[in-house]
Amino acid sequence: GTHPIDLAQRVKMAGERRIDPLTSLRFIAATFVIAYHGKGIFVFFDNMPEYLAYTQPVCFFFLLSGFILSYVYHDFKNFDEITQCWLKRFARIWPLHISIFVLRFFMFPKYLLTFPGAAPKLLVMLSNIFMLHGWVPLFQYFFSYNAPSWSISTEFFFYLVFPFILPLVSKRPYWSLVVSFAINALAIYACNLANLPEINEQGIELRGILYIIPPPRLFEFVLGMVIAKVFLGPAQNFKPSVTLATLIEGFALALTTYLCINTRPIAAQLAQQAWIGPAGGYWFINTGVPLVGFVLTIFIMAINRGLFSRLFSLAPFVFLGEISYSVYLLHHPLLCYHGLYLSQYRDTAALLHFSAI
Repeated sequence: GTHPIDLAQRVKMAGERRIDPLTSLRFIAATFVIAYHGKGIFVFFDNMPEYLAYTQPVCFFFLLSGFILSYVYHDFKNFDEITQCWLKRFARIWPLHISIFVLRFFMFPKYLLTFPGAAPKLLVMLSNIFMLHGWVPLFQYFFSYNAPSWSISTEFFFYLVFPFILPLVSKRPYWSLVVSFAINALAIYACNLANLPEINEQGIELRGILYIIPPPRLFEFVLGMVIAKVFLGPAQNFKPSVTLATLIEGFALALTTYLCINTRPIAAQLAQQAWIGPAGGYWFINTGVPLVGFVLTIFIMAINRGLFSRLFSLAPFVFLGEISYSVYLLHHPLLCYHGLYLSQYRDTAALLHFSAI
């Protein structure tokens, strides 16, 4: 066993040491979301394969978020430390969110600011400003103004509950996973019972319940926290050689690629089980199928001893990873603007100009 002071010291040092390969992978994940939203705007994206589920990177973001927070904050001694954590997280996400919200008023005519619908406009606007729009499983709310910002709303909820979940995950990691997965399973069961459609822009739908609102997605965040617990605990003694680490990294990346490519047939097969059903199949497409690959990739890239992790530690990749949050939030209004005012420029040269911006 390690002396508690040594452990505390080691965790403190770990919190100060950035894990570069994971930073770089954030950008790769964000790129897939951008490609999905770029379909119909640039020819290059039109040719992206239809069978991929471009929603899966969000699962990767939530896992990574739970991992990184647990890696940096190992415990909270008092409420001041919790407040500090909240303020830091808020300062990281809200200023950009609100800046893009304001920017849209200068970029688009009034009728294109957000999606029309029966919901009161003021309520939709306030929910967006206060990052609560991800809580309302109605299209007009969660995709209001800047559509990808629903995930910031969900993420912000995770930040708020993180200090209270952390001691539970530290003491009872498996129970934390069981309980958070039970919330998700209950949501899937309810969706099957209600026979909800996958997408319904006028009412409640699978997407709103299983993909958008925070409670069913808490499982991914908690799982990320558990990976960090294993990484900072037993895995500290796992010091593979460069060759072995490279093999495991290669396997993790290959497994993730395989699962992402074959997501739809695997999910369709699983959805035939009565207890999984269409709602479960939908969850497997967005989250369930690539989950094992994502978990293994995060874990082995955090160990950071192989050639792939070295590659992802190169400065250009790390830089792209660091700007990935800004790129993720900004890309949608920019793509919409391009589609509205510059739709004649759809070739690769136009895409390169767009990327440079």
